[in-house]
Amino acid sequence: TIYIPVGHFFRFYSSARALIADYNSGVRLGEAARRHGYTPARAKQLLREWAEDDFHVRQGLLPID
Repeated sequence: TIYIPVGHFFRFYSSARALIADYNSGVRLGEAARRHGYTPARAKQLLREWAEDDFHVRQGLLPID
């Protein structure tokens, strides 16, 4: 039997995006983590992953000739 946690993925994705939005709007990391059910360490990890992905997306838009 193969288990695919689709519902969990979408719940995680939306809560992670909400955490990132709160943090970017000026909410402190610990408070944003608590609001969305993460530990401060996990919240910091999610923010680091988001920043790396965002950096790579933005670098792809640079006109390098």
